[in-house]
Amino acid sequence: MTVKNHIYIGTAAAAPLSVISPSGSLLFLCVSLLVDIDHFLFFTWHQKKIILNPKSFIRTHEDWDYFGPRIHLFHNYETILIAILSAFVNGDIWLYFAGGIVFHLICDQVSTFHKYRFLRIRSLIGDFIRYRQYLCATRKGQEKKFIVAWRNTWINHIINAFPEKSPSQISTECAIMKTYPDKPFIASDDFGTWRSVF
Repeated sequence: MTVKNHIYIGTAAAAPLSVISPSGSLLFLCVSLLVDIDHFLFFTWHQKKIILNPKSFIRTHEDWDYFGPRIHLFHNYETILIAILSAFVNGDIWLYFAGGIVFHLICDQVSTFHKYRFLRIRSLIGDFIRYRQYLCATRKGQEKKFIVAWRNTWINHIINAFPEKSPSQISTECAIMKTYPDKPFIASDDFGTWRSVF
């Protein structure tokens, strides 16, 4: 979901909460918007490049040609669990913090399902494991092989989710086919490795 849509929907969701707790409502809104900062943090770390202008970063991030595992520090269930547990220990204000994250992820899931017809499992531990696998492959000179396999798994799942479309049509429409276009897409009914994408 785009930042603009998160602002509109987050504001609409936070407004009724202001009746219960103005500070909680503000925290809910801020967290629901700031969750996306982990995209900035990962981009900065992976690319070794800092873009402080928000508009420039959003534009650069949208055009980023990296398609592989990413680490989402806040787009995950572990952060939600920690926030909820903190609410029981430190006070109810943490529930608004957790609520902001949950609301953001729900919006992202709805947007993803509308586009791809699947829901993504968000796990910080899983993100670190997959990114480590990517780094190991890169060190061995197998980055291209890793990314092509990753790309093919994504497309095969999308093909499975859209039976009304032909595999060739989907592979043509998928922007991720721009990743190593010299490597042909390989169709497969084996989704045993699909969990590695999540």
